[in-house]
Amino acid sequence: MVNCFRDDVDSIPNIGNDWRNEETLTALGIVFRNKCYICEEKKASPELFEVDHFITQIDDDSLKYKWSNLYLCCSDCNGSRKKKTPIGGYLDPCDPNDDVETEIIYNIFPYDYNQPVFTPANPIPSEKVKNTIEQLKKCHYGSKKTKMKFESFRETIARQAKKLVNLMFERKIAIDNKDSVEIDRKEIQIREMLTENAPFTMLMRSVAKRYGFYTNHTT
Repeated sequence: MVNCFRDDVDSIPNIGNDWRNEETLTALGIVFRNKCYICEEKKASPELFEVDHFITQIDDDSLKYKWSNLYLCCSDCNGSRKKKTPIGGYLDPCDPNDDVETEIIYNIFPYDYNQPVFTPANPIPSEKVKNTIEQLKKCHYGSKKTKMKFESFRETIARQAKKLVNLMFERKIAIDNKDSVEIDRKEIQIREMLTENAPFTMLMRSVAKRYGFYTNHTT
């Protein structure tokens, strides 16, 4: 999950009684960068996502057309969410008081890139953090019934991680060869994979940190 900002859009869309109208979806695509706000899967258009109610309709039906309660979400993440919000709630990527990028440690490890790990940054995490981590695990591992489907999703993450590692390896070769043009080209490609606009940003940053890139370079 990455922090998102609703003021990235010029004005609040006219939702009316349709939270999937073109204006609303376009605005959500800008705020969430055409990514699922939970798993960070990226798609070409916001129309390919579902619209999730952060505070569920069971919790508060009056918020179902409220702009601040609408989130871009993939069908798997939306389907895996509990119909009623657990006690303590979830971290909100649009709430400036919730820093989803630092309150959770995101990790995947070499030779096991299809096994993402989510742990609290604080040794005594809040219920909100614990609930969010539990949701992230559901979105990446599914249930016994959906295990195979989610394995395929994690393979997509693994391919992205391997692509990033290859770019960092190619950058090292360019450094060894003192090829400044190729070094710059590879660094641009790497940085693009680590921005908030890229798919699986936080997991890719964990890969880059492991190889000493992200901590030493501005993305």
